[in-house]
Amino acid sequence: MNPGPGPDAHSDLGSPSRATIFPARSRLLRVLASLVLGCVLVVLVYRTLPGFNLPGAIVAVRDGDLLLVLASVGVYYLGFYLRGWRWSVLLETQGLVVRPLKCASTVVLASGFNALVFGGLGDLLRAYLIKSSASRSGSFTAAIGTIVVERVLDPFAILAVLLCCLLVSQQPLGAPIVVGVLGLGLIAALVGVAFIVALRTIPPRTVARLTRLPMSEVVHESLWKAVSSCWQGMPTARFFALSAGVWLTEALRTYFVVQALSLPGAHLSLGQAATVALASSLLSTIQLTPAGLGVIEAGAIGILTIGFSVPAAAAGSVVLLDRSVAVASVVFVAGGILVKAQAAKLINAPAGFGRGALKRDRSRRGDDQGD
Repeated sequence: MNPGPGPDAHSDLGSPSRATIFPARSRLLRVLASLVLGCVLVVLVYRTLPGFNLPGAIVAVRDGDLLLVLASVGVYYLGFYLRGWRWSVLLETQGLVVRPLKCASTVVLASGFNALVFGGLGDLLRAYLIKSSASRSGSFTAAIGTIVVERVLDPFAILAVLLCCLLVSQQPLGAPIVVGVLGLGLIAALVGVAFIVALRTIPPRTVARLTRLPMSEVVHESLWKAVSSCWQGMPTARFFALSAGVWLTEALRTYFVVQALSLPGAHLSLGQAATVALASSLLSTIQLTPAGLGVIEAGAIGILTIGFSVPAAAAGSVVLLDRSVAVASVVFVAGGILVKAQAAKLINAPAGFGRGALKRDRSRRGDDQGD
């Protein structure tokens, strides 16, 4: 790839407003409809499982090993810190210096947002929050460029981690379900490469003519410059080491969940747990519903029951707890981060910002109306 101009040359013309990312009233119905659809799909998946009943699953979760459940939660959020660290490494290639912990909290917020809206809009939120805290222009496009590189390279890291887990646990690589998941990862990797090739080779004018979107030609050029500079400037070894850690934590989360429940017929090796967890991660890239609700449950339960001969009721309980850790907990943690951020703003606000300022503002409005 030929290096593009430096990161300071990136245009921010593609930067959305706050209203573009956060659902306005006109888009709220679509968001609610996708959330309802996801919940309906989850209910249908569990209703079709023979022998599964929700009270029994809740009892199984309640009677599980609490320490192992906490281990699954802990390793899952360690993965968020590694994601933040990895993203900070990529942001440095764009001249944006952000602490790993700040990046990690932003990724948690984006994941919580993705759990409530469809389409993976959390990535836009990530870039928007970085843009809001950065001082130089072009930071939104630069952040989007790093996220594109992240998404394109993730399937390769997932395949590498999955193969290592399978080899360590001495699982046969020729098993049909393993071949299917590896094939899914390969398809995701090829789609990412095709996107980069298209971004590089398709002329911006052609993109503008096909999309008919305002300023799409400028946005296309700015995005390619951001992706190109990130690709060439990133420390490859450190990026893939952190990526391996990210996806290993996903595999360990599911492994600890299975061990915590210890249900009859549901004893998985690390390689089998990695197959379930990383296949779910690959399926989550297509977010037709918030957090892939319904799609990921169906895929994970299918792998457990068809691929690894886990009883349907046990598979349903495993996926229920695993998704509770991966989705429900993130919504609560992201909400806590938002509450803490708002509280910090109030604490750090000027002295006259409280009720006195509100009263003065109201009296000023009354004076304006009187005039």
